[in-house]
Amino acid sequence: RDGRSIELGLSGVAKAVTPKVSGSTVTYAGVAGGADVVYDVTSTALKEKIVLRQAPSGPVSYTFTLDTAGLTAQQRADGSIAFVRAGGGEPVFVMPAPFMYDDKGDKDSPHGKVWSDKVTQKVAQSGGRSTITVTPDAGWLADSARVYPVVVDPTIKIQPVPDDAQDVQIYKGNAGHAYGQDTTTWPLKVGTDNSVWRSLVKFKTSSIPVNTPIDDARLEMYYSQTHGSWEYDVALEARKITTAWDEDTATWTSMNANMAAQPSGNMVTKDDGDSGTSVTGTWPYSGNTELTPLAINGDYRYNDDTTAGNTHTWVPTLTEAGDYQVEVHFVSHTDDRYTRTPYTVYYKGGSKTYEVDQTVPSGKGQWKTLGVHTFDAGTTGRVVLGDHVGNSVIADAVRFTRWGVATKKRAVSSAWLSFPVRNTVQEWVNAPTTNNGFMIKAVDENKLNRGGPIFEASEYAYQNARRDYNLPKLVVTYGRPGVAVQPPTTITSTGAVLSWPQYKDPSSSTSDDAVEYQVHRSIFQNFTPSAATLIAPVSTGTLTYQDTTAVPTAADNTDPLARKFYYYMVAVKTRDGQLLAGPTQSATLPKAGQITRIYRTGQSDTTLSAGRPTENVDVYDGDPYVSPGNNSPYYGDTRGLVKFGALTGVPGDAKIVDAELRMYNTYLYPGTDTNEYVDVYKLKRDFVENKATWNTSDGVNAWPAGGDYDTTWKASVTGITNDPEWESWDVTAAVDGWVKNPASNYGLLLRQRDEVNQTARAMLLSSEGAEPMLRPTLEVTYLEQNAESTYYAAQTPQVLSPNATYSVPVTVSNPTLADWNSTDWVLSYDWKRADGLGLADGADDSYELRTPLPANIKAGGTVDVAAQLKSPPSSTEGNKRTDYVLQWDLRRKSDGARLSATSPIKALPQNVAVEEPTSDQLGLEKFYSYAGKNTGAGGSVMNNLYSGNTVWSYDAFNNPSRGLSTFVRLAYNSLDTSDTVAGYGWSVQASSMMRLGAPLDFHPNPNPTKVTLTDGDGTSHWFTWDAAANEW
Repeated sequence: RDGRSIELGLSGVAKAVTPKVSGSTVTYAGVAGGADVVYDVTSTALKEKIVLRQAPSGPVSYTFTLDTAGLTAQQRADGSIAFVRAGGGEPVFVMPAPFMYDDKGDKDSPHGKVWSDKVTQKVAQSGGRSTITVTPDAGWLADSARVYPVVVDPTIKIQPVPDDAQDVQIYKGNAGHAYGQDTTTWPLKVGTDNSVWRSLVKFKTSSIPVNTPIDDARLEMYYSQTHGSWEYDVALEARKITTAWDEDTATWTSMNANMAAQPSGNMVTKDDGDSGTSVTGTWPYSGNTELTPLAINGDYRYNDDTTAGNTHTWVPTLTEAGDYQVEVHFVSHTDDRYTRTPYTVYYKGGSKTYEVDQTVPSGKGQWKTLGVHTFDAGTTGRVVLGDHVGNSVIADAVRFTRWGVATKKRAVSSAWLSFPVRNTVQEWVNAPTTNNGFMIKAVDENKLNRGGPIFEASEYAYQNARRDYNLPKLVVTYGRPGVAVQPPTTITSTGAVLSWPQYKDPSSSTSDDAVEYQVHRSIFQNFTPSAATLIAPVSTGTLTYQDTTAVPTAADNTDPLARKFYYYMVAVKTRDGQLLAGPTQSATLPKAGQITRIYRTGQSDTTLSAGRPTENVDVYDGDPYVSPGNNSPYYGDTRGLVKFGALTGVPGDAKIVDAELRMYNTYLYPGTDTNEYVDVYKLKRDFVENKATWNTSDGVNAWPAGGDYDTTWKASVTGITNDPEWESWDVTAAVDGWVKNPASNYGLLLRQRDEVNQTARAMLLSSEGAEPMLRPTLEVTYLEQNAESTYYAAQTPQVLSPNATYSVPVTVSNPTLADWNSTDWVLSYDWKRADGLGLADGADDSYELRTPLPANIKAGGTVDVAAQLKSPPSSTEGNKRTDYVLQWDLRRKSDGARLSATSPIKALPQNVAVEEPTSDQLGLEKFYSYAGKNTGAGGSVMNNLYSGNTVWSYDAFNNPSRGLSTFVRLAYNSLDTSDTVAGYGWSVQASSMMRLGAPLDFHPNPNPTKVTLTDGDGTSHWFTWDAAANEW
């Protein structure tokens, strides 16, 4: 709601576990302290359960992470948790007190199973992330009556995508037509013209366990356009559909009558004696066997004593704020009931007392509506029943209903409407086969020609390119939802630049102190952070991270939808070992060497009107639009202005590869001429958003009529229709000029090419649009003149055999302004010794092969090269391992000159070790023959007479222990010049046989299948990946 949502994660120490997959269900057995973590996965949802298969050996607890971006979690006395905005005010969501249930059926249980609320729940807030520790009662779990498995308070959030949603419109005016068979299927009209429109939508909810209590459910629909009349408020409602249907065949005739008698809604019923009820005075239960069956749940309380002032109070837990219809239930009778029974409703900002006649009709159970009032989410509202001396006053049940109704406001478009539908979704969860979706209709269909919204269906019809911000959503929440890494705006070819807020310690306890952040990456949107997804741990003093390990988009890629696409998460590890997961953010990677920056905030935009040349049109007739057009009867010819401000982060000497202006087109009026061009020009002077007019740039200073712009360059788009979709202009030349001369960035002007004829006007969403992700966007991709932008060689082996030839894939990008022709340049490299001894080249030119370029590389272009690499010969010093620096560089064919010597682009260095095939003879394993002698003070020297390797070791100290002994040991191998933090050839051991400071060798990198580890005395250990066994 309003950009706020709650997502759930399960924290815990990462464990190596093989998931079991059955259909769409993935089970990680025993990962939650012996309990299973079960995920039911679809393309639209991820449902998580904590399932105890047997009684735990002792007390257990589980920590959930909640992404509560934009909200703060607040603990409440009744065990519930309220999520409120940072500025305070009414809760946006409320999480009820936890519970658990076992596998034994119980018809009297509200959950259909034997259950218990003996579960404590503790919330801890940390910035935008919260953690909730849930501890089930150990006694209840250990009870011999338990029937396992036991499930502790699960949660789900559903946000469907096109493949898993059905939607279609139906029309009374063409009752037999199936609109799902039309060529254009995105419109979902609701309301009236000279007849009646309705729309049907359906989402999958079958992954939610049967009888799970739902905390909240909202049907959310976005519309850019309206139909018919725009000048009316139109109240809409969502009703449950009562029969199955198919979007390809549904018609008005087949479906219009198949709906519930009343709208869906969020209905909360409190019966006498429920939690949240209380009494003062005496309120016994009735023993009248004739009347009690007429009461809710077969019982009611009464008061008929001689003491005045007794009360019965019902306090509901409301999951969302809004207007609720308040009803009371009682069993009436003429014998002793009171005709003016007082019910007082306490709502937001006040209270009101209603008098109800409980005498008639005699012997009936009935609901009586008191009124409609506004309530905050949570437990601040209540209904209090008073007594009357001399009469019986009946206390049975109270019902609060927020109907699934939303209003399309007059003259408002490009907005979301949200329908409360919790009770209907609860019915579907209890009986999954009854889910036939919703029918959205006008509340009053007798009033024709009132118009209504055209909702945007779940279709791939908006040039979204993975941007699904406008599609229908059914958001279902129960249990515990999780802090957001910010949407990345800088993305390199090897990963995104990530940032996140500082972790805020939620308590004085040291157990929840942060010890590190963890950056995770996956190709899946919803994933659990683990060793398999971990990119890197970073210190708690670091709030940004640059991923450099992802695989770039291929150099020959021409399909934007086939570019490399990843999801990122930043998790927090706390001192007690918990891992607090967060939500994911997506990133589409450019080609090797390229960097993409996205600008979607801080824009200035407005419309210039020839028909109103002295008026500022920052808001177009009440709507957030920028409009280039030629046919407005009120505004005349119109032109749009858009400016993104400084292009922060792009170097002045960068080569701009691509720059796109993207704007979301909501409508083309009248939509009959789709061949018109909308051209984009560079402005020649600045403008003031809320003051610029057709005649002036700032309301005072004149400029050429219609704006001062450069006519020597333009970018054009044609084929705009009256369907809502993204429009994109190639503004590479304009952005390139701004980068070279930032002072020339005055923004862009959009105008209809034909301003003579009156043909069309496009309504493009402005920076004031309600959905931030649909606002004007500038995406700039560029290359920097450095080695990292020019060469990408991630698969270079880190360990080579001497005098051997390898084929290494290298991507070469051209960040200069001139083309690199294959007839002029070759890819080569240089070998340098890296042991700090100041030696000359480690190899002569015969070991520095040259590979021809497969094609010319245009300025800003990229090619893949299968480079030939020859390793240096064996070391002349007799070293078994030698570290080199491999430096990739282009060389000119004509004179052999290196690119690094003639341009700012330096060679790309890579550390590579060259090992003799017998290099493992460096170790002190028992199968190697060494002669040795003590050198005193804990030192000794060992010599292998065959290989000539000498190992000197020094034991600084050794402290025995019942477990691992504590020691520090240094070792030096004379034939090993590989680098560690202790120096070339040195090894350090502390407390265990682990070489400190020696990097692991992963090959290939990324996605290694072989890992080499060098231990404390210099021995290499190889670990290879067995894909069949899924283990190393």
